[in-house]
Amino acid sequence: EREDVSQILSSPQGRKDKLSALRRTLERWRFPERARLESDLAAAVARILNDTGLRVSLPVNLEGDKLGVTISAASAQEFAEHAERLKRLSEHPDIARIYSLLQGTL
Repeated sequence: EREDVSQILSSPQGRKDKLSALRRTLERWRFPERARLESDLAAAVARILNDTGLRVSLPVNLEGDKLGVTISAASAQEFAEHAERLKRLSEHPDIARIYSLLQGTL
């Protein structure tokens, strides 16, 4: 743990970046459950992106349980392709896991 702080302080980053990194490290130490939750959610979001090509956005500060997905299309065919991806997303096991994690039921 001390190594984390030492590495941050000795890094060539600017003051603002160092403070931000220190704050994240201290929050991880103080709230280890939240850090695990954030890690689990990030892994699930990454798997969904890899499997469906859709980027799922989580609620700000993990407050609430609404997810976001933004799509854009240049043709009706692209919209049809996105609709198929959204269908796959709704059936993806990690989407249910994300909702369970956000609602505190897992």
